[in-house]
Amino acid sequence: MSSPTSHLRARLLAILAIAIGVAILAGAVYAVTHWKKSVTLRLSAGQPGGTYLPFAYDLAKLIEQKNPQIKVEVLESDGSSENSRRVTSGEAELALIQNDIPGTSEIRAIGPLYSGALHIIVRRDSEIRTLSDLRNHKVGYGKARSGTPQIVHALLDHYELKKEIKLVSLEIENGFSMLKQREIDALMIMLGVGSPAMETAADDGDVRLIPIGSSIDQGSELESFQLHYPFAESILIPRFAYAVPTDQRPGVPEQGIPAVSVRTVLATHSKVPSHVIEKITKTLHENRAALIREYPPAAEISESFDRGSLQFPLHVGAARYLQRNEPGFLVKYAEVMGLSLSLLIAAIGLLATLKSWFHQKQKDRIDDYYLQLDAILERLEPNDLDQDALFEIHEELRSLRRCAVRQLSQEKLLPDESFRIFQGLLSDCQNRVRRMQEN
Repeated sequence: MSSPTSHLRARLLAILAIAIGVAILAGAVYAVTHWKKSVTLRLSAGQPGGTYLPFAYDLAKLIEQKNPQIKVEVLESDGSSENSRRVTSGEAELALIQNDIPGTSEIRAIGPLYSGALHIIVRRDSEIRTLSDLRNHKVGYGKARSGTPQIVHALLDHYELKKEIKLVSLEIENGFSMLKQREIDALMIMLGVGSPAMETAADDGDVRLIPIGSSIDQGSELESFQLHYPFAESILIPRFAYAVPTDQRPGVPEQGIPAVSVRTVLATHSKVPSHVIEKITKTLHENRAALIREYPPAAEISESFDRGSLQFPLHVGAARYLQRNEPGFLVKYAEVMGLSLSLLIAAIGLLATLKSWFHQKQKDRIDDYYLQLDAILERLEPNDLDQDALFEIHEELRSLRRCAVRQLSQEKLLPDESFRIFQGLLSDCQNRVRRMQEN
């Protein structure tokens, strides 16, 4: 016959087996629904001739190669402003957005990519040499929904040139042809350094770049602009970045060109599943070398960046990947927790000591009452006490009871067995005194 203990053990084992089975089943369901299910994401990029569109195609190809369950569809767009709108409206799940472009609270960052520089381009034979020389000229700049107008307006406002320049909105590819055909006098456009469109324009030696100020050193003109436009950074477009000098043409640029830049951010919507964004973030950082081979500015991609410099908060999935090597809570705060535990143990010990001392004080008090009562009982031993002596003892007993009850209510005495015994002895003593008074 089996014992109750064996029955209990069998039940516990059965419950444990069921729990393990449920956990395994839940894990399998999660794996099937989250990791095997194919998902299609739309990546809103940019215009032909810019840097967003070719980079987006390279990124989409890489994501699909490393994650067969993720498909990425690249969408052409006017640029950052339209991309921001598309993510908010749900027309795209991923987007390349300039870090200074306003966005809604639904947009999340996956991480910064590379810097785009504001290129100020003129014809080689132009008399325009500085930013101030743009006064009274027709200047082409990006389309209204691209990222260029945002920083162009801020820069021209800073230099108080906006009212003295006629701005013409245009596409990147049209801008270079309009400049060459003298339909505009200059072109201001945000491009990644090394832009194919700029390289093509520089190839025949007919264009040059205009600097903003004379340097990017501390205290320069660019630094004063950054004080008013904190999303901007200083960048030096390197000498010969687009064309080395030959017998037929000079280099472009012929010297380093100070310019303003803004980081491009890979963005998404807050509702895109975190496990999908975590996979994309992992792919982006673990395969950076592959992106660099296709697009050298991707060398700027790094896991180490100032999150406070991003306009949009990090997506939960991106943050999870980036924090994967950070110490856990217990490890990170082990010293603080150890100190807190030591202080807690010390406090508990102190409380225990105080409690023991307090109880001892209570015991000492009840013992004192016992001694007083014993002294009174000794005085009652002679049977020939007169009424005055008996009355005096009776009053002492009443006073002793009042003091004991008062200290009990003040928790200076414990309502324990010792106190109950004292009450019984006190009552017996009072009855004895009353009997002696009656005789």
